[in-house]
Amino acid sequence: MIAELFYPKELKGLLIELRSKDNLNKEAVCRMNRYILTRFFSLLTFFTALILISLLFVEELHSKVILLVLFSSLIILIYIEINHMLTSFPKVFSLGTLVKGRVEKFYRYGVSNNAWSMRYSYNFNSNNYSQKTTRITNGIKSKKYNNGDNIDVYLLPESPRISAPAVNSLIEKFKLNLIESS
Repeated sequence: MIAELFYPKELKGLLIELRSKDNLNKEAVCRMNRYILTRFFSLLTFFTALILISLLFVEELHSKVILLVLFSSLIILIYIEINHMLTSFPKVFSLGTLVKGRVEKFYRYGVSNNAWSMRYSYNFNSNNYSQKTTRITNGIKSKKYNNGDNIDVYLLPESPRISAPAVNSLIEKFKLNLIESS
């Protein structure tokens, strides 16, 4: 499948591990693949439209080059963000441990608040941690959080800095196991 071309090696390893234990949620993998393909084709469409606009409406060559460099940089940054999500979220949600945390700051983005990020804190083995998510697109069932709200946090016990808030819109896309790991 096309989406598998974008899998980082960590995700490929996780899929092999879950499949070998007969613990792979194929529906969740399909949801994650749809997410990847939606983002990929959105980027491809956006990039193609920008190239066409720059070719048709911009006359000076140096302006075309500047626009293409800027657009290419934007595409690369978005790809890096997607790759980061695919590297950390599936492993954290599928193999991680749940702990209690707290929303320190909730950020809304866009005209209609169609994306968000949050800074959250949690305690594990008597150590305090604070992390910030990348921008997350709102899902249909996305809950709105306020500063100070309690929230569950998934983390990897062997590396507790690697974590993610237990948010339904993320869990539905990136929790790839059928049975909770022990």
